Amino acid sequence: MMKIDKYEKEIKKGGDIFVNYFNELTTNMDLSNNNIHYSIANDYLDYIKYISEYHLENFHSHPKGFPYYWIGFLLFKSKHYEQAVFYLDAALAEDKHYMNYLVEIEGAQVPKWITSGAASFFQLHNFEGEFEEFNIPELKCEVNKFLDVFNDKNIEGINIDLYRDFIKKFVDKFIKSNNTAILTTLYSFIMEKKDIDNMIIFKSSYGGTIEPMILHLAKGALVFESILKTEYLNDRSKVTLGIILKDDNFKGKMKLSSEISSSIADINDIEVPVNNFSIVDSFTCTSKIRNTSAHNLCWNDNFISKYDRYFEQVLFSIFYFIFNEYIDE
Repeated sequence: MMKIDKYEKEIKKGGDIFVNYFNELTTNMDLSNNNIHYSIANDYLDYIKYISEYHLENFHSHPKGFPYYWIGFLLFKSKHYEQAVFYLDAALAEDKHYMNYLVEIEGAQVPKWITSGAASFFQLHNFEGEFEEFNIPELKCEVNKFLDVFNDKNIEGINIDLYRDFIKKFVDKFIKSNNTAILTTLYSFIMEKKDIDNMIIFKSSYGGTIEPMILHLAKGALVFESILKTEYLNDRSKVTLGIILKDDNFKGKMKLSSEISSSIADINDIEVPVNNFSIVDSFTCTSKIRNTSAHNLCWNDNFISKYDRYFEQVLFSIFYFIFNEYIDE
């Protein structure tokens, strides 16, 4: 009852009920302290849920970019990545709706929402000055790390720059579209890798589930399939990954030197390069992971000895597609 009284008191103050409660909630709190992020996020969510249930008009009439951004920020800092990107993407949608007017930045007219906290998150932008403590450098660091590995190991000599290529030609395209699920899922796929690594380390020698590893690889392979379908679906609802891989336009744009085989009986039998790799290697490995991980959780867990290389090939197949489709034009 005390919480409800507190909520009602805050709502009666008027003004921006979401901003006011957050300021009250975080007064004298150090938001750079990772130990308190999850509890603050949950408290804030409880408040917003209360408004949605008992003050529906207020819930719909107030912009929610601010609360969704902060919930996403706090959850990301708490390592709840899938939930975090959901709320950050919801914040982006709110900002696009309420900040859809032009402002001048560096001589160009751009929509105001492009400067919002949510857009800055997806663009891996770091704040400076008084807002520096609210940066999320972990994501930028991980994306850049894997881009460096890709640039070093691919045999085609491809080099993807974080800002000039990945952000300007890929991220910016997708945050302006309705296909933001591509970005949210890709980012959570990348960030969840460390948690999966820990699970593999601590997995019992006598058995135990491999469900997190299987579903994690399936998530990345689904991003690969989904991003292909955004460009090669052509309004045909029954187009599958296998059909796209055989499409002449696709093969020409990807500069494929041979056919991509996606069929295999056992996930443990997927061949994966140890050192350097080609686009055919990555596409083949990812297609086979898509076809096996999506249909069975009960594989022999010997496959986790290859997990790192499977993860890399799934991610690198996405990087290959991004380069050939959006960068090398």
